[in-house]
Amino acid sequence: SWIYYQIEKFALRNSDLVVSNTKRAEEKRFEMGLEKKKSVVIPNGVNLDNEVFKEEQIDKGSFIYVGNVTKEHGLHDLLETLHPIIKKFVLIGSGDDWDRVVGYCKEKDFEFESFYKKDHMFTIDYLQKFNGIGLAPYNLKSRWTYYCSPLKVSEYISCGVPVLMSDVPEIADLVEEEDYGITYNELDFEKIKKKLEDFDTKDYYKKAEKFYGIFKHEVLFERLGL
Repeated sequence: SWIYYQIEKFALRNSDLVVSNTKRAEEKRFEMGLEKKKSVVIPNGVNLDNEVFKEEQIDKGSFIYVGNVTKEHGLHDLLETLHPIIKKFVLIGSGDDWDRVVGYCKEKDFEFESFYKKDHMFTIDYLQKFNGIGLAPYNLKSRWTYYCSPLKVSEYISCGVPVLMSDVPEIADLVEEEDYGITYNELDFEKIKKKLEDFDTKDYYKKAEKFYGIFKHEVLFERLGL
């Protein structure tokens, strides 16, 4: 909105340091007048109380989604596409599209569990014990998804859960480059299925440990130098 835009411009002009959580957000702020010397990029960090990385057999038929359940996140659309290969689906979160997604899952013949409004500790503990694929769908209809730094993606990977996500957020590039999961640019069942079948999950726990070493909360905020 116009008011938000004016507040943002005022903050950019008068702040000593501006922290953006993606390079895309930083570039947008440069366009709005932010001086490069006052800018630093720090992605959303991950905090694991129990830093455990162990080998597990990844089940490519089991899927999980954590976080806000809204139409903007595109979960319902992705489930409609993937349902022929879903053996189990776990949903942890809340949101204005919760009832529609839950209703859809109950109509299907795959195993389904849901946990409404659970705290962060519960979610991380569940993810660390889960041996499937984490879903992170984002659509192009909402402009904010292009600039977002989705914490769920970082938590999936750090917990040893490979991610299946749209290529909208910036972190999707890293996911593809480092084989932390797979990305898609259209909801094409055959294309996604093929990429999932070809994805090598061997020693994924090593990738998880590597990722966490980079995106650990304490490590990221050392960049601030405060």
